[in-house]
Amino acid sequence: MRSLTGELRRPDSPIRRFFVAEFPRTAYLAEAVERQLRASPPLLPPPGAEPVPWSTLGTAIDYRLRYAFQVRPTHRLDAFRGAQYLTSNWPGPCATVPLPRTPGSNVAVSVGLPRVVQEFFRALDALLARVRPARRRLDPPAEAALCRACYLLALLEQVLRNPTYTAASPLRRLGSAATLDDLLALVEPAWVEDLCRLSRRFADRCATLLGQPAVVGPRAGAIGGFGAAADLLVGGCLLDIKTTIRPVFDPHWLSQVLGYVLLDARYPRRIGGVGFYFPRQGVLLRWGLAALLPRLTGDPDVRLDDLQERFRRLVSQLPM
Repeated sequence: MRSLTGELRRPDSPIRRFFVAEFPRTAYLAEAVERQLRASPPLLPPPGAEPVPWSTLGTAIDYRLRYAFQVRPTHRLDAFRGAQYLTSNWPGPCATVPLPRTPGSNVAVSVGLPRVVQEFFRALDALLARVRPARRRLDPPAEAALCRACYLLALLEQVLRNPTYTAASPLRRLGSAATLDDLLALVEPAWVEDLCRLSRRFADRCATLLGQPAVVGPRAGAIGGFGAAADLLVGGCLLDIKTTIRPVFDPHWLSQVLGYVLLDARYPRRIGGVGFYFPRQGVLLRWGLAALLPRLTGDPDVRLDDLQERFRRLVSQLPM
């Protein structure tokens, strides 16, 4: 499946040209976001191990905040898929792991995982069953344990997202006799503390979200080989989590969430708005589509259905 984000980054992409042409008035929104970010100094990691693994911490807090709404089956996580990439050249023992059967299917499926990673996933499932993180605040020991696990999930997901990252991954420090304790020790205490602080800030500032209906990791229906995945759909608002320390709004972020709305075929009429949460600033911003689309397009009569139809037609006509 082709990446919507990748297309938006390509200057010659018809997808990118569509958003530039259809939504020419994004500057006002970018300015409003940047004012909010400048007024909210970012929460930085505590002094500790350097250099700071900004990307890994960003992915880790994504996992942690999703767990605040719902516990998804471990085998459905991108981190689980990333772990499978490690199996072919892992220095230690590996194991074949059976997966739960898809509803309505009698086909048994199994995958290979490094044995120590398999132990980690088992320990994660036990931790989640014990602490029940969805829609509640955790005590400090449980919070630290879950944040440590989320950091390891981030490391595993990065293997999936960028295969060239694998050779430089901290996971490569593990030898053939690595244990679960060795795996957990890859997470510096400073990074656990940082994630705990970000999680507490979310619980303090966004508590009202936890009482609203939510879908974790919603995926738009694939059209023409394209698909899109979002972080959260909460109370009818599509939320993207952006862990940045700079008070700068990337216009591609807006195109990403709007692209999901235009591609979406699974949650018709359930998406009434889009927004962003910035964990380091603790800033939550949301806009209703009914007011946002006319401002972005400059057309007071713009219809979401028409935008969706034109975008889906464009996507379906692109060469595979």
